[in-house]
Amino acid sequence: MKKKILFVVFILLLSINAQTAAQTTETKQSLDNGSIENQFDYLIKKSGRYQEYKVIKKTWIFKLKDNVLDSIKTFNSKISSQQEEIATQLNTINELNTKVSEVSKQLENVNLEKNSMQLFGVNMDKPIYNSLLWSIIGGLVLIAGIFIFKFNSSNQITINANQKLADLEEEYTQHRASSIEREQKVRRQLQDELNKNKKD
Repeated sequence: MKKKILFVVFILLLSINAQTAAQTTETKQSLDNGSIENQFDYLIKKSGRYQEYKVIKKTWIFKLKDNVLDSIKTFNSKISSQQEEIATQLNTINELNTKVSEVSKQLENVNLEKNSMQLFGVNMDKPIYNSLLWSIIGGLVLIAGIFIFKFNSSNQITINANQKLADLEEEYTQHRASSIEREQKVRRQLQDELNKNKKD
C-alpha cells in the first residue's frame, strides 16, 4: 500500500511540476511582453478553433496591433536618430576631409619651400640651386687656378728676366770697368808717348 501512495504522490508531484513549467512558459509568452514574433506565437497558440480556422479575440488583435505599431514607432525613431547621427558623421567626415586637403596643401607648400631656394628673387629647386652654386664655385676655383698659374708663370718669367738683367748689368759693369781700364791704359800710353815726344 505504501508503494501505491508513494506512486500517487510521485505522479501528483510530476503533474504539479508540469503545470508550473507550463505556467512559466505561458508567462514568458504573452501579449504584454516579448518580441513581436513571440506575441504572434502566443496568439496562434491561445486562439480557439472553429473548423479549420483559428478564432482570435478582438482585444488580443487590438493589443497585438498596438504592440506592432509601438514597435514600428520605436524602430522609426531609432532609424531617424541613426540617420541624424549618420548625417552628423557625414558632415564631420566632410569637414575632416576638407581639413585634410588643406593640411596636405600646406604640407605640399612647406615641402616646396623646404626643397627650393630663392636666388635673385627666383625660386629654384634645391638640386638645381646646389648644381648652380657648385658650378659657380667650381668656375671661380678654375679661374683662381688659372690666375695662380699665370701669376706663377709670369712671376717665373719676371724672376728670370731680373736674373738676366742682373747678369747683364754685372757683365756691363765688368765690361765698363774693363773698358775704363783699357781707356786709362791707352791714355797713359798716349800721355807717355806725348811726354816722350815732348822730351825729344
